[in-house]
Amino acid sequence: VLKSEAGFGVIAGRTPWVRRIDADLGVCSLYFVAPRRKTDLLNNLRKSNAVHRKAVADGARNGPTFKKFMDSVGGAAMARLYSEQAMLLKAFELKGDLRYKDVDVAIQSP
Repeated sequence: VLKSEAGFGVIAGRTPWVRRIDADLGVCSLYFVAPRRKTDLLNNLRKSNAVHRKAVADGARNGPTFKKFMDSVGGAAMARLYSEQAMLLKAFELKGDLRYKDVDVAIQSP
């Protein structure tokens, strides 16, 4: 932040031709230097590397961890175990109630 003595007072104290040259240099910078900053290879590489580095860090921070993976696998295994137990119990309960009978079939060799 500029102090007040380094601001408008310094500019106003200059002679008109110095202010004109300063304005011309500002326009030169606006039209010639600023576009070069956009096309500067080093700056573009630096920016893209920073964006990539931030994306990798965010992905590592917010991505799945081994602990979350094991919790999800364990939860899925327990749900599968409970459903299999329920199916087995239901099958044993209905064992004598079925209309169909098992028939032994002799397998013939070709």
